Amino acid sequence: MFLQNKLKRCFQKNEDIIEEEKDRIITLFDPYRRVAIRLSPTGYRIWQLIDGRRQVSDIIEELKKDFEVNEKTICRDVICFLDKLAKREIIK
Repeated sequence: MFLQNKLKRCFQKNEDIIEEEKDRIITLFDPYRRVAIRLSPTGYRIWQLIDGRRQVSDIIEELKKDFEVNEKTICRDVICFLDKLAKREIIK
């Protein structure tokens, strides 16, 4: 049940977050909390898919098309990444 609730959740980006690219490295920066997060290519793809309408399960389905990784690994990694962003108030 807990996993099902996480998979149905929709996140939206915090409007205060600044996205910056330098030397092909993407960094998200919250100027008010002074929090910076450097994204991996996978993290950046997840960031691109966060739109306030897609459920976590939809994001996982998109990533399965982009990366050759089993569903269990993608599910675990996506939920962990989104939890980290939510704790830092990068997404809500």
